[in-house]
Amino acid sequence: GSPPRARLHPLVPYYAAAAGLSRDLGHGSLAGGRLALQRSVRDLDEDRRRVFTYSMPLPDAATVGPAHVAEVPQEVVATLPSPSGRRDLRVLSLSPQGGAATKPTTCLEVWEGPNLIVRISAKGIHGKVVHSTAGSLGGLEWSPDESKVVFIAQTVPSEATVFFHTRSAEEQSESVLGGKYEYCSDWGEKLGGSDQHALFVLDVAARSITAVGGVAEDVTPAQPVFTADSLGIVYVAYSHVPRKLGLVYCIQRPCSLRLAPVSPQNPEEEHEVLTPDCAVAFSPRVSPEGSEVAFLGSDSSFATHVGALQLKVLNLKDRRARTLVDVVDEPQVHSSGIGFPGIWAPGGLPPSCWESTGQHLWLSSQWGSKPSVLRVGVQDGSLSTVSPSEDAKLPADAALRVLCVGQSGDKSDCCVIHYSTPVHPGGVGVCSWNDGAFQWQAIPDLGNMVVMSTPAGEPTPPELGKPEQLLEGITWEVLRKQPSTAGGGIIEGILLSPPRSGGLIVVPHGGPHSATPTSYIPSYAFLAKATGCSILHVNYRGSIGFGKTSLNLLPGNIGRLDVDDVVEMTHLAQQKLNGPSTTSKIGVVGGSHGGFLAGHLIGQYPQMFNAAALRNPVTNIPTMTGVTDIPDWCHVESRGLSAYDFNSYTPSDPSALADMHARSPVRYLDDIQTPTLLALGEKDRRVPPSQGIEFFHALRARGVPSKLLLYPEDTHAIDRPASEADHWMNIASWLTEHLEL
Repeated sequence: GSPPRARLHPLVPYYAAAAGLSRDLGHGSLAGGRLALQRSVRDLDEDRRRVFTYSMPLPDAATVGPAHVAEVPQEVVATLPSPSGRRDLRVLSLSPQGGAATKPTTCLEVWEGPNLIVRISAKGIHGKVVHSTAGSLGGLEWSPDESKVVFIAQTVPSEATVFFHTRSAEEQSESVLGGKYEYCSDWGEKLGGSDQHALFVLDVAARSITAVGGVAEDVTPAQPVFTADSLGIVYVAYSHVPRKLGLVYCIQRPCSLRLAPVSPQNPEEEHEVLTPDCAVAFSPRVSPEGSEVAFLGSDSSFATHVGALQLKVLNLKDRRARTLVDVVDEPQVHSSGIGFPGIWAPGGLPPSCWESTGQHLWLSSQWGSKPSVLRVGVQDGSLSTVSPSEDAKLPADAALRVLCVGQSGDKSDCCVIHYSTPVHPGGVGVCSWNDGAFQWQAIPDLGNMVVMSTPAGEPTPPELGKPEQLLEGITWEVLRKQPSTAGGGIIEGILLSPPRSGGLIVVPHGGPHSATPTSYIPSYAFLAKATGCSILHVNYRGSIGFGKTSLNLLPGNIGRLDVDDVVEMTHLAQQKLNGPSTTSKIGVVGGSHGGFLAGHLIGQYPQMFNAAALRNPVTNIPTMTGVTDIPDWCHVESRGLSAYDFNSYTPSDPSALADMHARSPVRYLDDIQTPTLLALGEKDRRVPPSQGIEFFHALRARGVPSKLLLYPEDTHAIDRPASEADHWMNIASWLTEHLEL
């Protein structure tokens, strides 16, 4: 007979549908009355993300034309339209004929419409262009006159060899003898090679790429932007002193804004520091007329990896900075939420955030559990919150995010905004300010993109034909509660409820100083559908978006205060779902600090949780402190805000290690009986995989049902498409089995 036909696992269509619904949009551009957006899509067959551009006319703020969709070729790693839209920069990574052993070559191209006008190979000039904003080290920016592009790239290091390498005379003069294995520090997780970053300028007319001299040896340059006259570059300088610490998700690293001349008289003269009074200053955005630079920063340093920020404006003429929006310590708390909590924007300002008049700025900021869009007056710091009109049919707590600010064809200032909810993938709207009110115009839906093949001869599952069916019947709401334990503040939870809930899955977020937003998250839409369980995201005290005081309650109290908050919110969710009955089974899922909390919850409340899934969890803080890229996290979160000396590097003493152990999940190992799944990225530099491996063996030795997934090419996020899909499928299967769904 014929061989058995290949079949899909029954959960695969659910995951593919959840991923295909997602509108993963990067920052866009609006120039010359034309809107351009880029969308990243998971390709589950090829284990990569594919990028598509959407280009559509915007003749005025109330009219949007049809979109032209095109895929960005795989060799194009970054594109950047010029301010007028007349030119387009493309950064390519070209694989040479020599095969995998030979490194790809970087090439930069400038196009005008359909015509290629400049093409320069960077071979021998610089290495990989750092275009990504991950970790705040990237940068790629046109000059206002569109004659130049400034960017960050890796330098070409001198070749280092071993002592016994046979070299020609020419090689001897260019290589570093005995230096092949010398250690070079970098900025940690996801930022390998960042010890070699430098500023470069592409001159279109001269068809040349030159390095910008004068960058101090004790800083790393990042986020460059041109001044309005195109003669200067404002950039962020991250200090190395006393050592580099992990930068991804960590905005407290000392940094300043500096000014570099494009054509200096003395190329080696160090650049002027523009923000000497700020402990932190990043995300510079030059005003349209060029007299001011908006940026995010803080007058005083803070120890937590994310903290409350100030929105500031620097006058480039007198070099004075003023604060537009200051830190809010304790926002008002009321039954429907909280008052304005201050600026919580660890991702920085949008690349284009100024209105053309230079009188207002737009930005995204976390406000409680809701990502919000703010419009700020530059003269007086007046603040308006975007609320889509009723015809937009968006719930009050929907997540909003600025994609870009620009002008439509009739020169009207517009802000392009992405919106979504936990049960709706959302879309894009154009917002403008007219007659003292926000006007909202939705852009036609971008549509679903499921990139996954099905076995030959198998009919397409209905979930892949209409992915939106995945979310039918699932409702959501934001739960709010004042905690019963000391300290004050407020706890929020986001509860997703299928029509017939079979249990509850509790999800504390990572960080701990982050927040789960009220936006669409594919993995949890999938989990709700695949398991039939309600999902509860908990924004415990210490989360961002609730004021500075609330955030600072957590350091020194991890494993206690955050655990108490999660348990309180779990009880509230149970009452909402079951009334007086609390008999439904409960699972807990968390990554990083969320995995840390999951480990604590199954240890401190072994009878409460029936299944657990931990992703790259912190389980034993003392054994992590010497190998993580953020040793300061271990001290600050377990011992308090003043526990780490950022001006020196001192290994932990016995007292510090004892405090860390007292805050670690391993303290409760002997009490754990909950079946536990662990997923680890082998290339994780934030939470070393040894944490999860040790925890796994300890659980197995105690007879606790356990399973370990180890992804060899993944970092802390486990976000390669195939790995991400595999571990969420495993989580759904594990919970289904052990919650007996």
